[in-house]
Amino acid sequence: MSTVVITGANRGLGLEFTKQYASDGWTVIAAARDPNKGEELQALATSRKNIELAALDVASDASVAAFKGKLGDRAIDILINNAGVYPSNGTEIGDVDYAAWLDTFNTNTLGPIRLTEALVENLAKSEKKLAVVITSTMGSIATYLEEPKGPSAIQYRTSKTAVNMAVTILARALKPRGITVISQCPGWVQTDMGGKGAELTPTQSISALRKIFERVTLNESGQFFGQHGKNVNW
Repeated sequence: MSTVVITGANRGLGLEFTKQYASDGWTVIAAARDPNKGEELQALATSRKNIELAALDVASDASVAAFKGKLGDRAIDILINNAGVYPSNGTEIGDVDYAAWLDTFNTNTLGPIRLTEALVENLAKSEKKLAVVITSTMGSIATYLEEPKGPSAIQYRTSKTAVNMAVTILARALKPRGITVISQCPGWVQTDMGGKGAELTPTQSISALRKIFERVTLNESGQFFGQHGKNVNW
């Protein structure tokens, strides 16, 4: 049976990933900082024996080490680095919250690389060998330059731009191990982060993303994909 690790699994995209993979019979390791706080995730895990809940804070070296210790040498087919934060205050030039910026980088940029690096051996043991970093076109410099207006969101945008670069470096380093690493934008989705006015439901977004994960190859490692599987201009 294939195994997937999903971070930020207690709500939004992470919860939808958990639902869909569990429904298809995968072993799902659903990780969140405090999985006991996610009532829907708790109920889902109670109803399905193929869901394992795990505490994990991707911004903490100690938490990642503890998570790796509990996994041991289990094979992980897909790692979905989904956990992320979007600061809403102190995001404009002239009023930048630098502490929030550092926290955002620790979660959105260092977090996925920290966890993927810790689980390299687990990925290498599997059949699929895929690590995904959920990113955003808000991290695309080219896209930003084409936007007539929009939120500066300096902490969030720069954290995603940085993680996209980190993915290309990680992909090159892990390619000899047969591990594929990609940046993946889920589109504008109706979650707490995306808002109710977003164009996609979580079901629509995750269904499309899973098709990309099924067909992506090692030769495409390091690439930045949009929601429909087309390359995004950095």
